[in-house]
Amino acid sequence: MPPFSLKMNHVAMSMPPAEIAGSRREELLAFYGRVFKWTEYQEDESFNEQFAEELTALVGEKVETHPPLVMLTGIGFVFLYGLPRPMVTTPVDHFGFEVDTEEELDTILERAREWAKDDPDVRIVDKAVSSYEIEEALQAQYPAKKVDLVNTYIGYRMPMAVEVQWYRWYD
Repeated sequence: MPPFSLKMNHVAMSMPPAEIAGSRREELLAFYGRVFKWTEYQEDESFNEQFAEELTALVGEKVETHPPLVMLTGIGFVFLYGLPRPMVTTPVDHFGFEVDTEEELDTILERAREWAKDDPDVRIVDKAVSSYEIEEALQAQYPAKKVDLVNTYIGYRMPMAVEVQWYRWYD
């Protein structure tokens, strides 16, 4: 049986409500807008109330209504919502995006470095390259026999960092 054709469309993370409100919200939007070109999608008040009811049912206790922060990524969205006891992550927790060229990766990384000059909340794991040989049994599924994974990690106030990857294929 072939695998399902699943398409990931969002990542949802809980944060302290104050981190996605007011000036902190604007700072998140400014950073992710500048570095990754993400844009805000605003839900209406009825959605906010309905989502608070859904969260109450999911966590098993009353959850106050806090407008979530939804950032459109171009292929899906990042959904940040407020909880009094938000998720706890480690420095290695992340989600990833693939870019089409190394230049795109470099541009994103440079934008993050520029922002980091004035904001200590930016976390960057610099660009790295890991090389892999594709197993012979899998080579028909890939464009070449070897690949370099070029990546960087960029974090800013969200519980998880964003990994940006580019694949350099060769024989």
